[in-house]
Amino acid sequence: MKKMSASQRKLLVFMAGTPGRWTRGLAGVALIVGGIVSGGWGFFLLIPGVLMLSTGIANYCPAGLVITGSGSSDNIMARIAQVDAVSTKGTK
Repeated sequence: MKKMSASQRKLLVFMAGTPGRWTRGLAGVALIVGGIVSGGWGFFLLIPGVLMLSTGIANYCPAGLVITGSGSSDNIMARIAQVDAVSTKGTK
């Protein structure tokens, strides 16, 4: 089992939780609005905007996929708990 660094753990707890979902969703909306308002080449902002909004709505964490191998927020939180249990067992 791969050990997570403290910064990876903090990132995953934030991004897999409700605040991370809201952040992705709101950033996605901002990119979509920015792309529509700016026009021209700004329409390319629609692609990452839609992706970020959809991952926020679907409760899917791309950072978790990279670090833990699972994008499901429930699986990510279970993985964090598993790593924490192994870490505390090793220190006793």
